[in-house]
Amino acid sequence: MLMLNRLLLVLLTLHNTALCEKKCHPGIIAGSSQGNYVKIAEDIARIIQKETSDHLTNVMLSSGSQENFNKLLNDDNIHFALIQADYLDTLKSINFPPQAQVEINKIQVVTPLYNEHVHILVNNESDINTLSKLATSEESVNIYAGIAGSGAYHTFERLKQTLNTTKTWKRVDDISNFQDACKALEDGRITAIIDICAAPSKKISLVTGENKLKFVNVDLDGLESIKKEDGSLINKEFFDTYDLKSYSAYTHYSDSNYINTLVVPCHLIVYNNDPDTTG
Repeated sequence: MLMLNRLLLVLLTLHNTALCEKKCHPGIIAGSSQGNYVKIAEDIARIIQKETSDHLTNVMLSSGSQENFNKLLNDDNIHFALIQADYLDTLKSINFPPQAQVEINKIQVVTPLYNEHVHILVNNESDINTLSKLATSEESVNIYAGIAGSGAYHTFERLKQTLNTTKTWKRVDDISNFQDACKALEDGRITAIIDICAAPSKKISLVTGENKLKFVNVDLDGLESIKKEDGSLINKEFFDTYDLKSYSAYTHYSDSNYINTLVVPCHLIVYNNDPDTTG
């Protein structure tokens, strides 16, 4: 559930946009029907409807952050989108053609809504306990990281580039959902799972509570020692994207140990075609 101050900020922003002035029906693109994004989008829609009775809000499903961003740019029926912060940061590093960059610059962050945790899971019998050990493995590492275009997919790609694992980390694309990925991890057919969701998460608690899967600890000291191909250390932008300064401790459900995870914000973004209407 969104915090009250976040919801009020969203409403105030909506009231100061051209959308509300034109009495149109704003559309919000979220994520899959089973994810957190769609639930939050529905909460936003309910509050918009309650506070501005003329404005019915359409909540639309998608495959994840990439589709949300593209449709916000190109679909006139989409006015707001939920998106992972690390995908926005990835876009900033791409040299787009000038005209495309003009359009992308019209995307504005209304507000961060909540933090999501990057859960990295391995088989309980694996000797991999830390992210730095997973990153420095000399053997091929097969990882399930959601479907193409999803938040987990982009987090996997960003981690792979940042941690210099492009030669060893391979994303499996023949597994379609988290439950099947857990089964493949238990059977030893894959090495790890990267999953993005709020914490605590019921689905995560179920698979770790059975002691078949375990968390990979994000070890700051180990990560800071990893060098990129040019010999430099992990860039500062990586630490700006993910919360590594004050780790968010995720309690293992079967005992009292704490596991450090990466934290990435979920943003509500808007396409602002008219700078004069900025809230």
